[in-house]
Amino acid sequence: MPAPLTAADARTMADLAPSPWLRQAVAPVLFVLGAVNMGVAVTVVKVLCSEANPCRTEPLDPIVSGLFVGLLPLAWISLRSTAVTAVLLSIGELVLGGSTDRVPPPSWIYAVSWSYVVVCVVAAVLVEGRRRDGGWPERVGSAKPPEPGQVPRIGTVSLVSGAVLVGLVGVLIAVFVVVQARGEARERAAEVVRAPVVGHVGVDVMVERSGELERVHVYNPLAYPVGSTMALRVDDDGLLQPVAEPYDAGGWLMLAALLAPTGAGLLLRTRRRRRDLARVFAEPSPVTGVFVHSGEREIVIYPADAVAGSAPILAMRVQPHAADESVAAAIQAGRYDPQWHHYPARPAELFGVPVAGRWCAIVVGDRLVVPVGPLTTTASTARFIPPYPWWEGSPASRSGARS
Repeated sequence: MPAPLTAADARTMADLAPSPWLRQAVAPVLFVLGAVNMGVAVTVVKVLCSEANPCRTEPLDPIVSGLFVGLLPLAWISLRSTAVTAVLLSIGELVLGGSTDRVPPPSWIYAVSWSYVVVCVVAAVLVEGRRRDGGWPERVGSAKPPEPGQVPRIGTVSLVSGAVLVGLVGVLIAVFVVVQARGEARERAAEVVRAPVVGHVGVDVMVERSGELERVHVYNPLAYPVGSTMALRVDDDGLLQPVAEPYDAGGWLMLAALLAPTGAGLLLRTRRRRRDLARVFAEPSPVTGVFVHSGEREIVIYPADAVAGSAPILAMRVQPHAADESVAAAIQAGRYDPQWHHYPARPAELFGVPVAGRWCAIVVGDRLVVPVGPLTTTASTARFIPPYPWWEGSPASRSGARS
């Protein structure tokens, strides 16, 4: 017989789980800090091109810009991926900071960037780091749960979405290579002309050519003061490219870098969840006696010494399944109450560490219940109703549960 999980045990084990408020707050906080980090970089970092010192095509620049944006929603998907992306982003900033095309940024901007990296890494360790078990397996003993007939393919939507995004990233990179090569070929064949600068409109420069005003997009309009002349590459197909600023199809790379973190994060999260589920049935787990109420998509868990009216301590999401025996009998008798938790709890065996965030399996009678997610805390209103006296194997009989 498995050792009972008491209410006192449950309170002790709850201290091993990350704080619920931490889980809820960390993603919005990282979103805000990431937006601040991006705003600082966009405001401070300037590109300076001139005919005397023309810029070069820099593929890393749009990649860093895309990572800035792609990083913002990533904390809701995977904190580990967020931390890795933040490190790559900061390394990219360091490399770009040494570019001759840029005005050297102040040193404090790197402190801002790496401070954000530290926050991301700490958040990933606190929320998704290695879990402690508090010596629980040694206290209660371990065993392997029964082999499941079929393990649910959890995370299929995330897997497909991630694969589509990663595939799209590959397509966008290929488009960049083709478009950039064509643009550079046009530049080599183009004619160079000079045109006077007559005004600025946002980040664009207005030039006069053949008696008409034309708009030229540039990195920094201040490099082309009104009254100066600008050297332009032109052709019969509408090319109008400053000589100081090479053709740049980096927008395709920026879009690829924006999507890449989300795609990779979805794939990695699905892989980790499937690995954690497989580990439940591949390795011995601590076994404890509990009570459960089985809903259609959720099982709520009570300690073995629960009293009538007690609130559940944990919940486990499951695939939709047939009603258990008591509910099935009520349906057959025509007295089914759709509020399934109005029926008595059932004794069960919990395989795994009873802590929110850990993957576990439950055996109710002869039925193995396979999870589709880790244990969670719950605000369920399903209060404990003691099992029928004729149900054998109740952990209450071993722990002194009262009704």
